[in-house]
Amino acid sequence: MRFNSLTNEEIVNKLNDIKIFMFDLDGVLLKSSQDKENIYRQMKNFCNALESENRFTGIITAGNESELTQNLNGLENCFVLTSSFNKEKVMKEKLDELGLDFENLFYMGDGILDIMLLRKAGLSCAPSNARREVKRTVDIILDEEESNNILDTMILQLSRKIF
Repeated sequence: MRFNSLTNEEIVNKLNDIKIFMFDLDGVLLKSSQDKENIYRQMKNFCNALESENRFTGIITAGNESELTQNLNGLENCFVLTSSFNKEKVMKEKLDELGLDFENLFYMGDGILDIMLLRKAGLSCAPSNARREVKRTVDIILDEEESNNILDTMILQLSRKIF
């Protein structure tokens, strides 16, 4: 894991304001069709880890609703925003509904459609396979091993309260 412009202390301070952890689906969490069951399991564990801290999690994707997104949307403390080409607008609507602001948002994305939301998020992250333009935009870039187990990595880091 490496930081673009923030120190470890600044990351921890920003993390204290984060109330919602959102992830792009395709390319970030979902890398192949075989990942679906594993993503559901990891997301369920992640939701459970956040629930005791009164934090939320979710998926925002330009893709259409699928069996996986329906199952994820059924998890307690989790929501899914699909068919969203304007991710910033859709996320703003959800934040307003929850009484939160962009400074309360952690977002991880990997593509051009994610850049505007990554710039607005209180804390932003990209996996190692993200586009170069995205990596220049985010606060945190995961290494390859962390990128292969994003949600497990997040749970571990949150439980330690450090990055």
